[in-house]
Amino acid sequence: MSGQDTEDRETAGSAGGYAAPARWEWDQAAGRGLFSPHWETLLDLPAGSAAAAVSLQPLYDQMHEDDLVLFREDLAAVTSGSRPGLDIPVRMRRRDNTWAWILLQGKALPPEEGPGRVAGIALEISRLRLDKRFFPPTFGDSLSSFQSLLDNSPNFIMRCDRELFPFYINPALERLVGCKLGDLGSKRSLEVGLDPAYLAFLHEHVNNVFATGETHRTRRTILTRSGPLVGEFCLWPEFSEDGATVRTVMVQIQDLTSQVRQGHLLRLNEMRASALYDLSQMHDASEEELMGFVARQIALLTGSEYGHIYIPQSRLHDQGYTLWAVDNRSSREPGDPFIWKESHPGGLEKNYGRKATVCNDPEAVPSRYFFGDKSTVSRYMFAPALEKGAVACVAAVYNKAADYEEEDLRQLERFINGAWPVLRRQGYVDALEKAKESAVRANAVKDRFLANVSHELRTPLNGLLGMLQIIASSENLAPELREYVHNANLTGRTLLRIISDILDFSRMQAGALVLDIAPFDLRQTLTSTMEIFRNEAEKKRLALDCVLEGEFPSRLRGDEARVRQILFNLLGNALKFTHQGGICLRCAMQPPARGEKRRLHLSVSDTGIGIPRKMQAAVFDAFTQIQTAGVRRHQGTGLGLGIVRQLAEQMGGSVSLESLPGKGTTVYCTICLEAVPEKRPLSSARKTSRTKEKEENQPPLVILVAEDDRVSQVAMRLFLQRQGHSVFCVENGRQALEALLLYPFDCLISDVLMPEMDGLELTRRIRQGLWNGVIPGPALRKALPGGLPDRGAPPWSIPADLPIVSASAHAMHGDREHFLRAGMDFYLSKPLNATELARVLACVVARRSGRSETPPPAQA
Repeated sequence: MSGQDTEDRETAGSAGGYAAPARWEWDQAAGRGLFSPHWETLLDLPAGSAAAAVSLQPLYDQMHEDDLVLFREDLAAVTSGSRPGLDIPVRMRRRDNTWAWILLQGKALPPEEGPGRVAGIALEISRLRLDKRFFPPTFGDSLSSFQSLLDNSPNFIMRCDRELFPFYINPALERLVGCKLGDLGSKRSLEVGLDPAYLAFLHEHVNNVFATGETHRTRRTILTRSGPLVGEFCLWPEFSEDGATVRTVMVQIQDLTSQVRQGHLLRLNEMRASALYDLSQMHDASEEELMGFVARQIALLTGSEYGHIYIPQSRLHDQGYTLWAVDNRSSREPGDPFIWKESHPGGLEKNYGRKATVCNDPEAVPSRYFFGDKSTVSRYMFAPALEKGAVACVAAVYNKAADYEEEDLRQLERFINGAWPVLRRQGYVDALEKAKESAVRANAVKDRFLANVSHELRTPLNGLLGMLQIIASSENLAPELREYVHNANLTGRTLLRIISDILDFSRMQAGALVLDIAPFDLRQTLTSTMEIFRNEAEKKRLALDCVLEGEFPSRLRGDEARVRQILFNLLGNALKFTHQGGICLRCAMQPPARGEKRRLHLSVSDTGIGIPRKMQAAVFDAFTQIQTAGVRRHQGTGLGLGIVRQLAEQMGGSVSLESLPGKGTTVYCTICLEAVPEKRPLSSARKTSRTKEKEENQPPLVILVAEDDRVSQVAMRLFLQRQGHSVFCVENGRQALEALLLYPFDCLISDVLMPEMDGLELTRRIRQGLWNGVIPGPALRKALPGGLPDRGAPPWSIPADLPIVSASAHAMHGDREHFLRAGMDFYLSKPLNATELARVLACVVARRSGRSETPPPAQA
């Protein structure tokens, strides 16, 4: 470096060389201006341009737009008198389009010289240096303030030559490089504490400023002793006295690390929130699709090359399930243990604990290969999602370009803990679907079990009650024995009611009870149900009344059997717990609102034992009875009121009660029914008389009975023979087909569940004519016709329209409809009732005689 250069450094910025002040006078009110010839020197303008400027517009045009607004505000304040004088530096454009710093100083002229007039001088201050020797004396003590501003600036500031030799370094930069200006000696400033890449960058931009004389701005991340720093660099020239030669360069570095980091975190947080939202909307995605999405997102969120999700307890894989976020690189199936051995030599148990881990040390990361020989591990990070203290899911990422930071780990932890509930929810959804399928299967098994229980219980009851009915109908039965038979029949009916209640309650609990809606006569239902309890009430010397309030339509639409069941349970309970006084059934029909069903209000009042207040809510629960002192005094399952409540609710109504111990109880029940158009039906007396006449006067039938239970066979034969019919019994459907080929029976009464061939298969073959190849056995040939009326010699063809009556112990809801759809004409449930059997056979006779009478509905 030459001696002249050294001298220049020591004497640069002497007070000489400044352009003379340019005088000006402005009349702001008139918009006119006067400028001295020095304006031309000040801004390097053409000769004569100052004299030609007779308005303020050239001044505004030449001024920098960032300074123009402030200048106008200050000028207006001076002319208005709110400010004593003008003192403002502005930038103005020279003829070569470079900018000159001009200090404008002035004051308002006296009012007598004209309002709005300001006069002053303009000084060029572009050559001012930071050193106090280069500040003009007009600034007074501003130099020390400016020096203090630089020294206390949080930005890093340096003044240097093209070799980066420092003339000034502020304290912030000294702290950054770890060295003070006085300690540098002959060293270059940025060779201390900064890396070579940054020195090359700084050399390049300083040289550009020296070459062009223009200000340069740029942003760059540099490595310092404290770590990476994102800086906004501003380099501007410091000219010599001639205004053309760049002597030094000012370098200012504004630390944007915190701002950039905050912006980066904000973008990551937005990215994480968006990914978690998208994940929550993947309702129909499989577990593999959800895991793949999460694995891709953790790799993107942390800037990693690879990522994977591991679920130790997967519903799809007993040994856990791993899914990698890679594109076309996986050479092994997910969950291959060898991958774990490659990526985690210490083993899964050692590496995947309850704490998150970051590993950036190349010496600590094994040089193992992923996916064959396509990639190695350079650094990794993983974070577990915990559930009840155990590792439920692990998210791991690998091979970020730079070291993983704490913020990367926080993002990974937050994301996997937000994503795990969604992954777990998918497992719950699948588990619920499996549970639903299991429940459906269990429900089907339960339905089959209930149907079998119903059949197996009703079959022996059919024989028992059938025989009791036959014995009770004997004319020569002694009074004492008749009483015994009557009591046995009541016991059997009670058992049948208990079985029906249990089965009905089970169906209600399973939601399998469906109402059978059809027109029925409410008055007849009320009357016939009351008659059931008439004899028992008379024996207990209780009054039994029915009061109908208001008008009742003759027919309503609803499930008559369930309405009858409600009445039966309410009246039965009242009769059971009442020992003196009486029972009253009250019925009222609410007028219908437009478009609504009619509400039937029922109440059953008794003068029985009553119910304590604390027990009144419990009596509607299953298997609950009112007991005294721990002693069970009354029979029954305790299901009656529970069934009533569920039936009423299913019919759109409700049940409540009022009771006083020792005084009695009133149960209120409301149900909804639909009115049907009024017809003119026969009176109940005429209908009963006509039905009875038909039953008594009907011609005898020759009936084939297919029944595998021997006691039920005997009971059925005696029922039919006492009604005047001829009967032949077989034990299964195959024997029934053979018997029909040997004799032309008028009617077939068949059980459904029988060995070898059941009643449904028997019906199908009759209806479709599938009896070819059936050969009657010798025993059956010998037994037929066996006392039956002579109708000719066999073989006979089996008519496809043969009347078939189902007599089955299958009495669950839907059984009747199922049997009728299968081709049977009538349905009777076991235990059989002789009266119902007679009514069905009357319909068979009517059909054979060609009368188009509508048969009564099949009885359940």
